[in-house]
Amino acid sequence: MLKSFGRFTERFRQIDRFDDVGPALAEFARSFGFRRCAVVRFSDDIPSIFDSDPERYAAAWKYVDVFRSPRNLETARRLVAPSKLNWLTGDRYELGSPEHARAVELDMLDAAAVMVTYDGQPHGSVLLSGTPSLSAQDEQAIVLLSQMLFVAIDQINEKPAFLKHD
Repeated sequence: MLKSFGRFTERFRQIDRFDDVGPALAEFARSFGFRRCAVVRFSDDIPSIFDSDPERYAAAWKYVDVFRSPRNLETARRLVAPSKLNWLTGDRYELGSPEHARAVELDMLDAAAVMVTYDGQPHGSVLLSGTPSLSAQDEQAIVLLSQMLFVAIDQINEKPAFLKHD
C-alpha cells in the first residue's frame, strides 16, 4: 500500500492541466486491477467528467444532467457511503431499465465507487470499473488517493476545453 500511495501522491501532484487527468486515471485504475477510472464532480457551477477511456468519456457527457440531478445525488448518497470504497453490483438495476443500459454503456455495471465529500456535502465520485480482489490496505489507499485526486483536479488553473472560445 505505501508504495502505491507514495507513487500516486507524486503522480497526482504532477497534474497541472486537464489533459493530464485521463492518463493519471488510467495508471491509477490499472495499478489496482481495474479496467478504467472515471471522476464525476457535482460542482454547482461547472460539472466535470474525467475518464481514462476516451470513448466512455464521450458517452458520459450525454448523462451529465442525470449525474447532477437531485434524484441521482440522492441515489448516490444511498448507495455510496462517503470515505469508503463501495462495491456496486449489476443487481442494483432492473434488467432492461434505462439505468441498467447506462451502466452497461459506461462500463459501470460491476464497479467500485468512492464518494468524495467536502463539508459533509457530496463533491463527486471516483468510479472504478471491475471487481479485482483487493486487500483492506488497498481499499484504504484507494479512498485516500481518491480524495487527493479531487484536490489535484480542483487546483488545475486552466479553463476547461469545453469552455474555451477562439
